[in-house]
Amino acid sequence: MKTISFCSIKGGTGKSTLSIITALSLFRQRLRVLAIDLDPQNSTTFFFADDVKGKSIFNVLMGDKAENNIIKTKYGVDLIPSDLRLLDHKIREVGWLKNFLNQKINNNYDYVIIDSAPTYDNLTINCYVAADSIIIPCTVDIFCAKTVSFLFDQFEQLEIGKPVGIVLNMFRPSANKNKNLWNNKEAGIFFENNQLKKYIINTKIMRTQALHRIIAEVDYRIKGKTAENLIDFVSEITGEALTITFIGGYA
Repeated sequence: MKTISFCSIKGGTGKSTLSIITALSLFRQRLRVLAIDLDPQNSTTFFFADDVKGKSIFNVLMGDKAENNIIKTKYGVDLIPSDLRLLDHKIREVGWLKNFLNQKINNNYDYVIIDSAPTYDNLTINCYVAADSIIIPCTVDIFCAKTVSFLFDQFEQLEIGKPVGIVLNMFRPSANKNKNLWNNKEAGIFFENNQLKKYIINTKIMRTQALHRIIAEVDYRIKGKTAENLIDFVSEITGEALTITFIGGYA
């Protein structure tokens, strides 16, 4: 079982959207996928489930059984929903989530995809500790660059020692179509930063706005160039040779 945590302490980076896309893409590859929503904003939960029937990761945190809180969604991806009560709960143990996955979830799934909260606290640190790899979605601006630099400083202090990838989101290729050159002047904030540049993954996400529109549709499909871009992204961060041609639809 591989666990991937999508993390960002800045909102609006596409973290939840890319978590959803990754989970769906892996399921389309006929892999067993569990999505865990640890973001109290509930975006991943709202996408996968209309009614969570009282199930949530908060219940698990309080000692309830995992199987009582897993939802079989119509998309084929299993889900442990988020809960607004996470906002008021201060977890102390930073290894709780890792222990939970190892003891209660291990071998039941091929992948666990974690959507963390855009904050920095012990619950978010649990997402880092539990992950086999960490993906940090970033918009190309100075504010996101500074928050990512802060995050890397914390990783070093915590001795996280996990593979980390920065995915640049809402990125614009240059007019000369050379994929190694970019017309976004603020891109230099990342590419010229010795701390960050070595962690930037090759695939850049171009059309987040289109994704927001598509995933709001009933029984949607992501096809064409947008799908190719996203499939390349999921392939790169997982190492899976994806053979799918579209993302979405029901199981």
